[in-house]
Formats: sequence, C-alpha cells, structure tokens
Amino acid sequence: MPILLGIDTGGTYTDAVLLDKEKGILATAKSPTTRPDLAIGIRNTVKKILTQRRLHVNLVSLSSTLATNAIVESKGKPAGLILIGYDPDILEQDVFQKIDSGNPLSLVRGGHRISGDEQAPLDIKSLKEAISAHANRVNAFAVSGYFSVRNPSHELAGKALIKEMTGLPVTCGHELTTNLDAPRRAITALLNARLIPLIHELIHSVSRVMADFNIDAPLMIVKGDGSLISAETALDVPIETIMSGPAASVIGARYLTGFQDALVIDMGGTTSDMALLKNGTVVAGEERTAVGGFHPMVESIDVLTQGIGGDSDIHVSSENDIQIGPMRVVPLCVLGSRYPDRIEMLKSNTDNSWSSALPLFIVEEKSSLPKKKLPERCNELLDLAAEGPLFIPRLLEKVKYPSVYAQTIEFLIKEGLVGASSFTPTDAVTVLNHYKTGSTKAACYGAGLIAARLDMDVEALCKAVIDLVQYNLSSAIVCYILRADNHSGRINVNATDSFFIDLALRKDRKNLLNCAITLGCRIVAVGAPAGTYIPGVASLLNCGISIPDNAEVANAVGSVTGTISQTVRILIKPIHVPMAYRVHTPEGVTDFSRYQDAELYARDTAERIAGERARLAGADKIEIDLVKKNYGAKIHASDKKPETLVQTDIVATAVGRPRLGTRTTL
Repeated sequence: MPILLGIDTGGTYTDAVLLDKEKGILATAKSPTTRPDLAIGIRNTVKKILTQRRLHVNLVSLSSTLATNAIVESKGKPAGLILIGYDPDILEQDVFQKIDSGNPLSLVRGGHRISGDEQAPLDIKSLKEAISAHANRVNAFAVSGYFSVRNPSHELAGKALIKEMTGLPVTCGHELTTNLDAPRRAITALLNARLIPLIHELIHSVSRVMADFNIDAPLMIVKGDGSLISAETALDVPIETIMSGPAASVIGARYLTGFQDALVIDMGGTTSDMALLKNGTVVAGEERTAVGGFHPMVESIDVLTQGIGGDSDIHVSSENDIQIGPMRVVPLCVLGSRYPDRIEMLKSNTDNSWSSALPLFIVEEKSSLPKKKLPERCNELLDLAAEGPLFIPRLLEKVKYPSVYAQTIEFLIKEGLVGASSFTPTDAVTVLNHYKTGSTKAACYGAGLIAARLDMDVEALCKAVIDLVQYNLSSAIVCYILRADNHSGRINVNATDSFFIDLALRKDRKNLLNCAITLGCRIVAVGAPAGTYIPGVASLLNCGISIPDNAEVANAVGSVTGTISQTVRILIKPIHVPMAYRVHTPEGVTDFSRYQDAELYARDTAERIAGERARLAGADKIEIDLVKKNYGAKIHASDKKPETLVQTDIVATAVGRPRLGTRTTL
C-alpha cells in the first residue's frame, strides 16, 4: 500500500499530509512558514507528521508559492537574456522596459521567418561576445530566437555554446511555449532562467529534510495547471510552478469531495484564491495568467487571487471607511500570546499621531541587509524593535516629527526588515468567539482602538469586518464568474453592473428596488479560515457550500493526488514553392513532398517527445492521447471546391502516475 507525503508551503503556514493510496488520509500537520528559510518550516511540519510512525514513504510531493512570490517581489537571481534576430525597436515595448537593470540583455543577428526559413545566419561572433560579457554577472541565461517556435535551430545552437563556454543553466524560448508572441516568449524565458537558482535552493532544502528523516523516494512538484513534474524537471522549467499552491488546492478539493463541478475557494492567512472545476477538470488558461505585472506563457489554472485572508490588515481610510488588506500582518491575538507584556500597551489612549494605515506593532525580522547600509533612523527603529514588539502609537506620541517616522516604518516593512502586527479578521472572529486563537484580550483591545476612531462599539466593528470580508469575496466571485463565462477571458464591469452587484450583495436590503445573485454551482471551501467566512459568502450568492474534512490541508492533499501530464504540439504547413509540406517540431523542421508522410512523421514525433518528457517528469504507465485538427480556407468565397489546407495541428498528451519509490523506511 503506497504511502504518499504531501507538503505545501503557503504564505502563512506549511502543511503536510500522509496519504495511504488505499485507506486515505492517515495524518495531517501544520507549522508556520519560515520565510527566510523554507526548509525550517518544512522540517517542523514533517517532524510532527512522522513522529511515532514506522512507514514506507513511496512519494514526496511539494506545492509552493516560491516561484509566484519571487516574480511578484522581483527576487529572482540575475540572468542574461540573448535575443536572436529581434529588431532593436522591439526593446521599446513595455514588457522589455520592466526588465530589471541587473539582468543584461544582448541582441544578436539571426532568427527565422514564420515559414521556418532563416531570415539571417546566426552571428556566432556576436553571440560569443555577449556570453563572455555577461557570464560573470549572471546565474543563468535565457535565449529567445525570432520565430524560434517555427525553427529552434538558432536557439539550440546558442544554448550549446553557452553550456560550452560557461556551464550555466540555459532556458530556450521554444522549450516553454509554441505560441508566436515573440516578446512574451522572451520574457517568459528570462523569468524562467531567473527562477532556476531559487528552485534549486528549495529542492536542495527539501532533499535535506528528506535525508534527515531517511526518506528515499521520488520528489515531485505541482505545476501551475495542477499536474506534477519531477524535481529534476522543475530545475529546468521552474516557471511552470507558478500558481502551484492554488492549483494544488483545487486538486485537493476535488479529491476530498469527489465533486466534478464546483467553485473552489482556498482561504488562507494571506490571500483567498478561487478557481473552477468543470467536468472534473481544472479550468486553465495561459492567456489569463498574470504575475507581478508580467504575463508569462505558461499553462496554469485560471485563478483569481484576492489579498484577503485571516491575517489581512484592517485599517481605516481617510474617509473613515473600514478597509481590508492586501498586507498580511500578525494578528494581535497571536502577538499577545507570544508577548503578554505588550497587551496592556493596547489599552493606552493615543492622540492623532497614529494613523490606522500603520500597523500597531513592528517586530524585528532577520535580514541579510547590513544595518550600516541603512539610514540612521532605520537603525534606530530596528534597535528598538530588537528589544521586543515596538508599539507604534506610543512611539509617534513621543517623537518630534511623527510623519517622518511613519515613512521610515513603511520603508522598513516594504523592505522586509521588520514584521508588522495589527488588527485582523482573525482578531474580529476571536472577539466574537466564532473562532479562538491566542489572546482574546489583545484582540479586544485592538478592536477598541479601531472602533474608537470610527465611533463604534467593539462588537459592531467586528461584525462589520466579517461582513466586509464576505462582501469583498462575493463581489470578486461574481466578477470572476463573469470573466470565466466570457471566452475572451476579459470582462469589463461598468457602473450599472457594479450598482446591481452591490445591491444584490448588501445584507441590509431596505431599498425600494432589490435584486439577488444566484451562483450556478456549489462552493467548495478549503483553507484554515474557510469555515468561518465562506458560509456567509454562499448565503449572499444563494448557492450550496461544502467544507470537506481536512479542508485546512487541501493544498498538501492536492500535491500528492495529481497526475503527470506532458503535451507536445507539432505543426504541419504547406510550402507552395515547390509544393511540399513542412513539419515544425521542438527539434527542428523537416520537409516532405507528400502530406501523408508529413502527418505520419508528425504523429510519431509528437508521441515520442511527449512520452520522453512524461518519463523525464517521473511518470509511470504512460498513456498517450493524440489529437489532429486541420484548418482550411477557401481561396474565393464562391468557390465550390474543398477548402485549401492552411495548417494541421498534431497534439500529443502523455499522462501517467508518478513512479513510486520502494526503499524508504521510517
């Protein structure tokens, strides 16, 4: 009976699950995610789940937000981008303007036409000069040739030369996508190259944890579309792991409920992610994937992420409205349980120096940035925070220039040099006794500070916070469903739409005109806070809701219940001078005089490459599905002759379960 260990590193917690292929879930565990070193949180969680158990672990699978967060926070390692055959004017496009100056870019003559023919020979001399100029400044290279998806020969030559000269990892654009959008393909290759060292560190950390517990089993990682790849494959294509966490939660929700159609909402401490299951399949879409201002060409689930979680910061706007997130903070009830002496500070009466846009406390966090490189005021605040959580309202009452100190605090938080603690939805539900964690007294005092600014009583404030969480999530769901039903993937909600959405979602319906919204599928709610908030969302949307057992570790469950899937797309295009057929593959182009020979070659090649990729990704018992689609057109609208062939797409998808280890004993 195979035993699977699933691990998910989220923004707030690291979860783990032990799953028996026959008996189901054996055990679950959670530990705080350790952002400076994810291995610490993983080790803590694995230790909990494996204590007092002697088992054979046959597979370890990991889902992580590392790739997504690295792109959002621009924390990838420096990489060099070599563009082959691009016009220099293309660098004026916005997507290239977003590239950080630490990632050198070089233009090299060469590239191909859309037909796959060379537009110019590859300039080997310039290529060598570019490689030599950047080799000592980068951790990896990306190579993107113009129309390389129609002929990758120049990219492959560039990759071989970089490997020969530097030994550094290389990403080619055609390896990641078959789409023609050259700028996006180039940026996707660069982002992938920047992530390679980070994923290497993560996999090395997890491998060390596995060694600590004598786990000798294959290690898999969840891709953004919910399928799995081996750790070795992830080292080459780490960008495919963006949206890994949300994808794992959807797969986990499907496993835990058995539902084939549902809206899955994963609510954590930092964010709420929503995605659709249709006919048992996760709705995916490359065009809708957006991370950190980029639109990388990777297949991932169609997910909407909202900065609303149990640990989202609650603050008051300049118009005295309650606002939530997107910043994640430590709830006051948690801080109060760790530092009981700070609770009494929350009872202090403050003047108008403190704005609720700032957190109530800052806490020192480890940082690799030396203090001597920081302004004096930053070092002053870091020294104060080192003595224990620093109460901001009291600090601002004492200093001569509160606004200057407020700006310094915002800088320290943004740079990750300090953590923040303030009033959160978790505190609100603790005050109302809906869900208790940590110090109720600290949560009550924090609520009192916010309520005083709004001239409300504490209970009314906490109920308003919960209502606002449910309203914001419901509104986001409506917009997401509208987008999902629109095949373009885009939806513009106008003022009239917003009016009726707002009218339908307000709980206080005393208007002469009222309306309601009914969601056409049930909600499956997962994540630790889901049971507290999502039932109210389902009520607003007049739909059913399911909160399965083990919903709080659905991501970890999803990480070990997915399958391996690798897809290869091959194109056949007519060549009219002379009449022939050209087959475009990831390995190059081949011409045939007869269509039948071209199609047979395309089928065989697609099946072979898909099978090879699936085996490299760790698959066993592989099944390959082959789909052919012809595209034709009439030369003249009135022409009664059959359509002229424009192109043929051959798509091979290889699917299999991960290979299981057999030697691991705990």
